[in-house]
Amino acid sequence: MASEQKTDQQIEYITQSLVSLRRQDEEMDLGDILKLIKEIKPDWVKSTHTNYSNDYPHLTQNWHHLCKTINTTPKKIILVEVIQDNIDNLFCETLTTIGCIVRPIIQFTSCEKCSALIPSNEMYNILSQHKQIKIPKEWKNTCKNCL
Repeated sequence: MASEQKTDQQIEYITQSLVSLRRQDEEMDLGDILKLIKEIKPDWVKSTHTNYSNDYPHLTQNWHHLCKTINTTPKKIILVEVIQDNIDNLFCETLTTIGCIVRPIIQFTSCEKCSALIPSNEMYNILSQHKQIKIPKEWKNTCKNCL
């Protein structure tokens, strides 16, 4: 019970903080949101990236389509530890509204040469089951262009 009350208090604090950020500017600033996340969940965000590997164009297309649908522009891909509770969901929803994509770190790795995001080997195996998605014939931890 005490844990639920603490979570409810955190959600209320986060909500008030986000409302305050929105009042200051029409679109919330990614840096301010990341500071708030670091305050509440210091180790949650593992890394931020600007793009997916060109070897997986559907990932970029889906991200850009989502941003167009909600009338924003793509900002960052944010890799987090896990997405498991209401606080995580609130942060994910907030980041999405400003053009970010939030994904669990276990699903992606970054190219050793250019840092573009590549699905992890496990995610690659899942994607390979969908024949309509164009992906490389075999998984590598480096983009084709960087080999």
